[in-house]
Amino acid sequence: MKGNPTLNDVAEMADVSIATVSRVLNQNGYVSSENRLKIEAAITKLGYRGRSSNKTFKRKKSRLIAIITSTSRVHTFLPRLTYALSIAANQAGYFTLGIHRSADNETLPELVNLALENNICGMVFTDFKDISVNPQNIDILLHCGVPVVLVERAVCSELNSVKIDTRQGVYMAARHLLDSGRKNIIYISAPISGTVEQDRLDGFRQALLEKNISADNGRIHICNSMAREDCYMELEKIFKRGPAPDGVVAWSDVFGIAAMQYFNRHKIKVPEDVAVVGYDDFLASHAVPPMSSVKSPLEDMAAAAINIIHENNHSGGEFFARTVALTPKLIVRESSRIKL
Repeated sequence: MKGNPTLNDVAEMADVSIATVSRVLNQNGYVSSENRLKIEAAITKLGYRGRSSNKTFKRKKSRLIAIITSTSRVHTFLPRLTYALSIAANQAGYFTLGIHRSADNETLPELVNLALENNICGMVFTDFKDISVNPQNIDILLHCGVPVVLVERAVCSELNSVKIDTRQGVYMAARHLLDSGRKNIIYISAPISGTVEQDRLDGFRQALLEKNISADNGRIHICNSMAREDCYMELEKIFKRGPAPDGVVAWSDVFGIAAMQYFNRHKIKVPEDVAVVGYDDFLASHAVPPMSSVKSPLEDMAAAAINIIHENNHSGGEFFARTVALTPKLIVRESSRIKL
């Protein structure tokens, strides 16, 4: 065998799951005598030298937290969340290891295996692509020997998770426009690829229904991607079809600024003719005019995730899955001034 053997190699030779191997290595959880003997034999035959073979490094002394995240060229949320996690970890006395690859049910076992090879004391997944974690992967995460936190997506009652109430965020943005006198508001969204996008869409619909306004698809516009260019193209289609909206709730600040650029080019005044509200409040204050936006509590999310790992590592072996739900805040600026 080329290279150093991994947990996956041991699991394959012993014909057991990675989680079962991890339970033996970490002396955490039940493993049958038969499987334990097979795993120990595989470790010996392969010459596996994981953390358990090095008595100098025990997990309880590790201060390294793995952050598993994907990257995006057009959306800033994940890089900013990763940065916030690193800052929160440092403030709590930990270091962070970034593993940049999309996590889903197919890639999760490999990512867990890679993280565990680095003497970590916890894992944070920031962008799980599938809507839910399958039972096999839940078992891996529950028995990998370190606390795991899912942030924002794929919230699972059996695992630690931190989420933002994004439905409430878009709801607040839409109600703000409606309560300020806007009658024909629209929502411009990224592709509906998971629960986060669906929740935001549901929040917009809820605000309309409370005002007895039809939440038909004519008010909802799904772009082909997260890119600014696709938002701009969607706006061109909207204004060609008419009637022109007097309020826009954008899926992100990037979409909100794309809308304001479109309006400026076509001599449509903001906020006199149309009001705009973005989401995430990262770029909003730099727009002209300054744009209203829904602020995501990134620092609070990061602190909660790191705190869960810290508390789990000092709980004396007891585990209780925690879900922390945080509410975003609407920041009102000139782009959605009250319509008189």
